[in-house]
Amino acid sequence: ESLLVTGDLLPPSASVVGGALLPPGSLSSISQGWRGKGPLPLPAESQAVEQWKRFHFNSVLTCGEAIASLVGVRGENMRVLESMSMFATTLLGDKAMTLADFDQLQQTQQHAITTYMHEGWATNLRRIVSNQLTQVHKGWFHLKEARADTWEGSKLARLFRVLHLLMEETVLDVRRSTP
Repeated sequence: ESLLVTGDLLPPSASVVGGALLPPGSLSSISQGWRGKGPLPLPAESQAVEQWKRFHFNSVLTCGEAIASLVGVRGENMRVLESMSMFATTLLGDKAMTLADFDQLQQTQQHAITTYMHEGWATNLRRIVSNQLTQVHKGWFHLKEARADTWEGSKLARLFRVLHLLMEETVLDVRRSTP
């Protein structure tokens, strides 16, 4: 097996090509005239093939449905960021407000955002993921996997960990974006 680097730009140091570490001077035989002449074969001692196999095995980005679900979740998270605020920052008119009214306004905002996050947002994310992954019947992204040991080692479990981190990031970003 051999892995080919198909880019037409060589790195300036030629020590890293396509994620594979190459020994110094291993690309010295390639002149600047190589650009645009097709794939560049890596030296036989390169670990690029093994590194690619390891990356591909551990990556959740190997299935179009998984990528589509990540894109859908990211889009929903962006909608939450654009429309949500942790605190009510627009006060009612230009009138003075009592502390009790201000406290009630903030509690109402907190209740609204909590309700949306628990019901609307979670439901939307569940719908996005299930719609994308229902076509996967067997394999790494099988939604109806019942065995716990198979589930723990599956790419679906890893995908859900990534989705969990994306959701945490969104909640933190909502908090940070509130003035």
